[in-house]
Amino acid sequence: MKKILCVLVWLTFSSSFLFAANFSKIVRSTEELSCCGDVPEDSIAEEAMTIDKKFLKKLGAVYRDTVECPESSTAGMSDWAYNRAKEQDSKSAYLSRNLLASQKGSTVLADSSGSNSVQLRQALLRENQVWKTLLTSLRTFDNIAIEISIIENGYGTIFMVISAGLFQDLSYIRMACLKEDVVTFTSPDKEILKADEGMSVDSLYYYMSLCRPYVTAEMLRESDLSPSSVSDLKRLNNSHTISTMKKRVEAWITARRNVSGLLNPSAKSQYDLHTNKVLHSLIYHYWGFGC
Repeated sequence: MKKILCVLVWLTFSSSFLFAANFSKIVRSTEELSCCGDVPEDSIAEEAMTIDKKFLKKLGAVYRDTVECPESSTAGMSDWAYNRAKEQDSKSAYLSRNLLASQKGSTVLADSSGSNSVQLRQALLRENQVWKTLLTSLRTFDNIAIEISIIENGYGTIFMVISAGLFQDLSYIRMACLKEDVVTFTSPDKEILKADEGMSVDSLYYYMSLCRPYVTAEMLRESDLSPSSVSDLKRLNNSHTISTMKKRVEAWITARRNVSGLLNPSAKSQYDLHTNKVLHSLIYHYWGFGC
């Protein structure tokens, strides 16, 4: 999905969309893109890719959809992303069923007698339920950030692509995580994996906050927005706040820990690594969004 976003970076420098100033923050770094002067468009895209790679190196392991979008129009890219998300959500449902089936009689339990198999099944069901709640909240959060940007900067059809890309990104992250979870539950014991030492979950909340500009009453009074737009901003600003999102994320992390706490050391190390990869992927999601 990030390959779509790289196309959008190029669009922000080659179009007159009103939101270009905000969307150019798609690359979160202390470094700035060479967007001034007669800089070739391919050089801008290349520089964006370089900054992207540097951030990934610092971030840690992530789940990334590397399939390139074959479309070039905004409508085409949007439809492609939503259709791909639908396929990935369907795949996730299938993998979740496989995960529940695979734990029966498996050797991943810390208690080799299998007496905790019912408890593990309940923990897996709970994790899936909590993820669905988190996913709904994340998508609402993303939509609100886009709505705020539209109110402040005006509408451009490229927002269709941004919205679809964010939607599909979350679908891929879950599917990729479940794929690895299934492998962990169905494969023979492996070595204990070293814990990921990338960015912590606090970085997720930080980058999420950058997508939701703090709107004060004074800022609204001094703005040139219409009364209806001001009313919409107030409503959006109070919905799905960072503190609310933090509770949802922490609930999912707890659900994952409840599962991993029942697993043997090898399976636990792998399962925990998948959890961290999801968190890193969400950090990357919001760092790339950066509205």
